[in-house]
Amino acid sequence: MPIQRFSTASLNCIRQRFQSVCDDLSKELGLGITLGNIRFSETTATLKVNLVTSGENGEIKSKEAIDFIRYAHSHGIPVSCLGKIFSNTNGDELILLGYMPRSYAYPFLAERTYDKKRYKFPKTAIQIGFKLLTHSSPEIPA
Repeated sequence: MPIQRFSTASLNCIRQRFQSVCDDLSKELGLGITLGNIRFSETTATLKVNLVTSGENGEIKSKEAIDFIRYAHSHGIPVSCLGKIFSNTNGDELILLGYMPRSYAYPFLAERTYDKKRYKFPKTAIQIGFKLLTHSSPEIPA
């Protein structure tokens, strides 16, 4: 049945089908393909698609992951934390995905494990989550 008007439900269905096609294409071409936000009106929709090449060892890293490797040491966070699970103050488990250098207040990007929703965090939240800084010890500038 053709779609006459876009709705959240119809776009969720389209997104799922589009993601399965992108997953197959990703395996075939050795690319990382992720779908971004969908903006829509009743008759038009725009879907953001991100493509990432793989490195020498076949590992696919996002721009945020590459930036994390570049800037983590300046924030006192070990590079080994990338891709690891931590807990926030609400008790949610999140995976650290990367760093966004242009986002001054909330530069760290993480994804909640159970629903894949992405959140931005300040440096102290990441330090507390990985137990690099405790709640009671204030951060002392050097």
